[in-house]
Amino acid sequence: MPRLEDIHRAARRGDLSKLEQCLRAGTAIDLPDGVEGHTPLMHACLSAEAGLDAVQWLIDHGADVNALTTPPPDPMEQLGEDLQKEMQESMAETLQEMGESMDIDPDMMDLLKDPSASRFRPTPEPVLSVVAQKASIEKLKLLLRAGADASFRSANGYTALIKAACSCREDAMTLLLEAGAPTDVVSDYGESALSRVSGSSRFDLVKRLLDHGADPALLDWTPLMRATVFGSLDEMKTHVDAGADLEAVDRGNRSALVLAISKGDFEKAEWLISQGAELNHRSNTGRSILHLVVEVDQEEALQWLLDRGFDPNECDDFAGTPLMTAADYGATRCFRLLTEAGADWKAKDHVDESVIQKATHPEIVRILIDGGEDAAQLETEVLRNFIGLGTSEELDVTPREFKKGRKRRFGKKNPEPMDIPFWDAMVRCGWNAYQANDQFGLSSFDSGEATWCHDRSCMSLTCLPDGRFVQIAGEHEDGYDPDFCIYNDVIVHDGQGDFQIHAYPEKVFPPTDFHTATLVGSWIYLVGNLSYPEHRKSTAQVKRLHIESWKIESVETQGDDPGWIHNHQAQLIDGRIRIRGGKVRCEESSEFVANPRVYELDPGDGSWRRI
Repeated sequence: MPRLEDIHRAARRGDLSKLEQCLRAGTAIDLPDGVEGHTPLMHACLSAEAGLDAVQWLIDHGADVNALTTPPPDPMEQLGEDLQKEMQESMAETLQEMGESMDIDPDMMDLLKDPSASRFRPTPEPVLSVVAQKASIEKLKLLLRAGADASFRSANGYTALIKAACSCREDAMTLLLEAGAPTDVVSDYGESALSRVSGSSRFDLVKRLLDHGADPALLDWTPLMRATVFGSLDEMKTHVDAGADLEAVDRGNRSALVLAISKGDFEKAEWLISQGAELNHRSNTGRSILHLVVEVDQEEALQWLLDRGFDPNECDDFAGTPLMTAADYGATRCFRLLTEAGADWKAKDHVDESVIQKATHPEIVRILIDGGEDAAQLETEVLRNFIGLGTSEELDVTPREFKKGRKRRFGKKNPEPMDIPFWDAMVRCGWNAYQANDQFGLSSFDSGEATWCHDRSCMSLTCLPDGRFVQIAGEHEDGYDPDFCIYNDVIVHDGQGDFQIHAYPEKVFPPTDFHTATLVGSWIYLVGNLSYPEHRKSTAQVKRLHIESWKIESVETQGDDPGWIHNHQAQLIDGRIRIRGGKVRCEESSEFVANPRVYELDPGDGSWRRI
């Protein structure tokens, strides 16, 4: 008997025989999944693995091309009235403090404080809106031919056209416009198709929407702004001579000068400056023109601004730098230009996030890592893509394989390659232990043992010169959680999606987390560890891992070492591993205190020295 989720898995894979089996077993063809409420048709449209035949098969067998997602219930509604009230009051108090420190608009703050505000809850969306940003153009054509409604507006005001405009997807926008999609819909968040493409400086798409009858009032452009983007310099002069306000801003808080620079029309920009236009214009969050052109990766505009003396390290009101913006938006050309101009990789924003924590594009990730940044700081999905794993929505193992492989186990040899289907599947999908247990109706509370998983923090990542990647140890969850576990394994990735897991005897390699991994020749030196209390000692843990045999061995050290240190930084300088920051264990109290000193380890003879 097929499980309920089998129809979604079959749809993602484009498995027609499995789909047919599910329908014969009585599974509803529009059954929503339990995560995002997506129907099988939505899954088939979003999946690159499912072909046109799978989409057409679902439509032919009755899948509703206008079906809506079924958002999960609001967790607040599951609580009693007293607890709801207590949480709402606490949330309002926290938001009030945030509003005062971040200068949030009072009207917006009132909405944020109201947990019943429908615009802040997931709302049902039709198939077209769900897939407009990702589905192939051929799949979108199939949906429209089958009667998908291009004019449907969700409860919070979004249409498929707005969704396609969010990623400036020209082919999808063209198709939707031909199908009669309305151009003037404004969402509850104040977004329209026009505002989205204009904000991305896609003025060609702005023109296309206007030609299809979109209301220009949605842009809040003055006649001078429209002339700046679509007209001539003579038209601009006419408006300025008539008294046009040079500092007026549009819905995106951009002046005519900002629009000229964003368009790359520097002749118009120079003329506006000569008329007194303010070049140091900033948005209501302190973002300068430098941030804006970087956001859309306009290299020429960025160079023009840098040539005029703009500081590549200038910050917005949240300490965000242009380099952070480039990393966040995957603006590769601007990222390179900013680094050449001296942008600071080590800067941190108001929530203490660095550039690498915002990086999304593989090219930018590679630049940062080659420059010495810690790859383990990457967001999980970005890191998985970078090392070739990608992401998967399913855990493809049988109940028997789950039961046989769910527990952590130590190796019997140094190393012991592990061929465990459940472990392999967990690495490939990236699920946490709770998700795996949930799929098979198990709770670690009941079993009393943690379920093995690859979803970890404090797991080091080392990039090898030949393109391989090495992930080492790390921990899952905190000590109070039944799935809390500190690991001692090594996973070697080939960069193409394949990998090998090595396990080790506990005495050879104790459970290790909050360590550093530094490549020195053919060895990866592992320095430091927090681990379980019973493993902690008075001197720093130092191990080394050979990158061909994958054997781990202890490094005998001597000299003035930092003690039992963890959560520090390491850098190879002149052949020595320099250690700074982190926390060290106080022998008298067994508590951890900040490490105020800098140490160096000589890998050649294992000697420590304090500098």
